[in-house]
Amino acid sequence: MTLTRPATASTAASSPGCAAPSAGSPSGALVIHVARDVDEQAANLGRWAQRYQQLTPGRFEGNTIEAWFDGVQIFREILKQSVHQEGQPWPGSIAFGLPIAMDGNSNFCGDAMQQNSVIVVHDGSDFAFRTARMTDVIAVALNLRELAEYARDVEGFDILAEIKGRHLVSAAEVQVEELRRFLLSVLGTLQSDPAVLSHAAARKSLETVILGRLIAMLRSASAGQAQLAVPYSRRQIVEMARDYILAHVEDPLTVADVCVALGVSRRTLQYSFHDVFDISPVKYLKVLRLNGARRDLKNGWVPETSVQDVAAKWGFWHLGHFATDYKRMFDETPSATLYGKPQAPMAS
Repeated sequence: MTLTRPATASTAASSPGCAAPSAGSPSGALVIHVARDVDEQAANLGRWAQRYQQLTPGRFEGNTIEAWFDGVQIFREILKQSVHQEGQPWPGSIAFGLPIAMDGNSNFCGDAMQQNSVIVVHDGSDFAFRTARMTDVIAVALNLRELAEYARDVEGFDILAEIKGRHLVSAAEVQVEELRRFLLSVLGTLQSDPAVLSHAAARKSLETVILGRLIAMLRSASAGQAQLAVPYSRRQIVEMARDYILAHVEDPLTVADVCVALGVSRRTLQYSFHDVFDISPVKYLKVLRLNGARRDLKNGWVPETSVQDVAAKWGFWHLGHFATDYKRMFDETPSATLYGKPQAPMAS
């Protein structure tokens, strides 16, 4: 059984065996699969080439929750029988898998998996995964070239050198747990509010956060990396960054865009903003986006306007986090701003 939750009215529902939305789908889609057979389960994951063999006796149960947007695939797979999986991810991709729960021993490409092991598999590299009798894994797959370019240009990190010849990465527990919780949060948000993917700014913001978290996790598994040299003082970097941000404040801008435009790494930009403003570039950009959302909520109200649409337009993909940040910044809720409701004064 397959349920498709479209991000737009034009997204068609799928059925078992149908192709998933393309990796470049602009609007994205979330699909929920339930399988009672390993072959059906293997075919349910969009664009992967997989073969499954059930290893333990008993009724098979499998579930997959899969979300696509702009060449990013996030999925959670739950298996209730031990299974031997073989295959490859979709062409041009790299995938990272993190166990949520394993009832028994698991083995990936000949190596024993631990709770903080991270699966790494990319196009052109076959994998073999013997799962535990009950396995719950969350994973993200995305374009390998784009990830490598982002890591190099924004983070000053050679991700290809880090993953070369590796199928399992043992990263810092805190980084693995943060990535695991984040991906679960993303799937939960898209299940409850799939329409957020119809906004380009929200999709871009979400993809940038995913890239950053992946690289932070991989950094924790490697030795310290050298910083990219830049021919500017930190004050010059901040001034150029501010000029660029203000010139593009209504665009779906990310800190990664600023790094690429200035030719500096994220760490260099971070140190520069802290030295000059005592604020991170991420927070500075968020402040500008919050103010932009406030202006839209105050001035652009029509009956069809919603807080969700305004938040997504300004790159806030998680409505709850937006509401919290907005209330902290302006001491009123977004809906109060939208409808012009007066706020009770704060207790002294």
